[in-house]
Amino acid sequence: MKRKTGILCPIASLNGEFGIGQLGKTTFDFIDFLSDCGYTHWQILPINPVGAGNSPYSSPSAFAGYFALIDPLLVVELQLASSVQLPSIYRKQNKVHYPSVEESMEKFLRSAFGTFFQKASRKLLTSFDLFSSKNAQWLNDYALYAALKEMHHQKPWYEWPEEFKFYKNIKIKADDGIREEIEYHKFVQFLFFWQWDDVKQYAKKKDISIIGDMPIYVSHDSADVWSKTELFELNDDLSLRNVAGVPPDFFAQDGQLWGFPIYDWEQHKKTGFQWWKSRWSHLRNMFDLVRFDHFRAIEAYWSVPADHDTARYGQWIKAPGKELLEAIYPKDSKGMIAENLGDISNEVEELREEYHIPGMKIFQFAFGGHIISEHLPHFSGMDDIYYTGTHDNDVLKNWLAQATEEQLNHIKNYYGASADMINSLWLIDRILSSGAHLVIIPIQDILNLGEESRMNIPGTVSDENWSWQLSKELLSQIDREEMAEKLRFFGRNS
Repeated sequence: MKRKTGILCPIASLNGEFGIGQLGKTTFDFIDFLSDCGYTHWQILPINPVGAGNSPYSSPSAFAGYFALIDPLLVVELQLASSVQLPSIYRKQNKVHYPSVEESMEKFLRSAFGTFFQKASRKLLTSFDLFSSKNAQWLNDYALYAALKEMHHQKPWYEWPEEFKFYKNIKIKADDGIREEIEYHKFVQFLFFWQWDDVKQYAKKKDISIIGDMPIYVSHDSADVWSKTELFELNDDLSLRNVAGVPPDFFAQDGQLWGFPIYDWEQHKKTGFQWWKSRWSHLRNMFDLVRFDHFRAIEAYWSVPADHDTARYGQWIKAPGKELLEAIYPKDSKGMIAENLGDISNEVEELREEYHIPGMKIFQFAFGGHIISEHLPHFSGMDDIYYTGTHDNDVLKNWLAQATEEQLNHIKNYYGASADMINSLWLIDRILSSGAHLVIIPIQDILNLGEESRMNIPGTVSDENWSWQLSKELLSQIDREEMAEKLRFFGRNS
C-alpha cells in the first residue's frame, strides 16, 4: 500500500482577500499547492460556526457552516451583489481579526440576501429550495435558533424568555418579522454549502482527500442543545447538570473543565442514535475522512458537576461506545479517524481496533518518557496516522527549543545523532521515513515557524488562539518541485 502525506491547515488560516481564508480562489490555490507538492491529504479541522475564543470546537451548531468562510467574490459572480458592496478589509499581520471579519461579512451577506429573491436566476432559486428541503432536519432548527439569537441581541438561548427558551413552546405566526430572518440564515447556509461543494469537487479532481472533524461535544448555547434538550444532561430549568472535561494530568494539575453539556446516552439509545446518525451522515457527505475528536468519551467520559470550578473532582462514567458505532459505523465501514490521545484505556483501544478505525500518534509525545513509548516512529504502522503535532500542540521548532535534557538525550540515542544534527526539519525527514500509512504535518512545521504561529493552547480562551494566518509570502518559500521530489524519495509520492 502506498504511504501518503498530508498537511494540517484550517481554511480560516489561509490568506484570503477579506482577512480570513475563504471557500474561493484562496482555497483552490492551496489545493493546487498541495497537489504540486505531492501531498495527498488536507486536514482542515471543523468548519462549523466558531464559539467562545473563536474556537470551532465550541460551536453553536454541529451541522452549520461558518458564514465568514463564504467567498464574497463568488457571491458577486452569482450577481447577488456588486463589487462596490464587497466587505471592507481589516488586516492584523498574520492574524485573523474575527470581530472585523464577521462584522463586514455579515453586512455584505445581508445586502446580498436583500435582493436574492429578486435577482437570483431560476436555477439558483431552485437549488436553494432543494437545499432547504434536503437539509430541513437540521437547517430549520438552526435557522430558527439563529433568528431568535438576533431577536434577543445574541444572548444565549437559556437566557431567553420562557416562550422562546423552551423549544416545544414556540409558536411563530405567519406574519412575524422573524420569518425573514429565518430565511436569511437558510440563505447563508445555502451559499456556504454551494461553495463547499465546489471545493470538494476541485479537491477530488486534484486527488486531494479532505479530512474534516467531528468535535465530540457541542456548546450549551447551540441549536442542537436548544432544540433537543432531552438528549443532554440538563436540569428542569434547562441549566447544566454535569459538564464535560478531562481529569488532572501532567499538563494540567486540575484537569480541563470544558463546560460542554454531557449527552444523556439513555435517551440517545431510545432514539436509535438518530441525532448521531444524521450528524455522521452529514459529515461523511462533506469529507473524505472524518477525525472523531476525543474518541475515548464514547467508551467512558469524564463527568464534572456543573457547579464545580475545576475538573479535579469529576468521575469516569461508561458510555455506549459499541452501540453507537454499530449505529453509525458498522463493521467494514471506512472514513473515520479516532483521536485516541490522552488518558486512553485498554477498552478504548479494543473498541477502536474492533471497528478497524485508525488512531493517531504524535511525535512530541514520544520522547522523554518510557523507552518503548507507542508514539515512537518505529511503532507506527499502516493503520496509524502519524503527526509531528496537532492543533493543540506547540509547533515542532519551539517544542524542540524547549525540550528537556531527558527528551534531547532520548532523541539523540533513538536516532544515533549528535546534538548539532537535530533540528525540526531534520526530524520531519525522519518521520517521513516511518512506516505510518499516513503522515500529517502542520503547515507551520513544514515552514519551520516558531511559537508565534501556534494555533491553540488547550484550556485557554484567548484572541490569540485560532487566529494565526498563513501569508502568501510564507507559502511561496516552499519549492513545490523540491517538496515533491522529497516525498518521492521517502516513498510518499507516486
